[in-house]
Amino acid sequence: MQDETDYKKSIKSALVAKMRQNPSYSMAAMAKNLGMAKSTLSEVLSGRINLSAASALRVASKLGLAGPEAEAFCLMVQIEGAKN
Repeated sequence: MQDETDYKKSIKSALVAKMRQNPSYSMAAMAKNLGMAKSTLSEVLSGRINLSAASALRVASKLGLAGPEAEAFCLMVQIEGAKN
């Protein structure tokens, strides 16, 4: 699931996978599961805003990432934030 360069792709992949499992699953449902507003998730996925370090940890956990995968996810968030 983990893309090596873009944490947003990891979130999008998780959303697509959930929607395949449950056609009624939506971005709003994912946002709620991740503990954020739908508008925030939309802005993150479109690249208008980046996750904070604290949000990255929470999102990684909610996506089921642990250990090196979670660390890589959080590092990608930090790198993306540094670019901006």
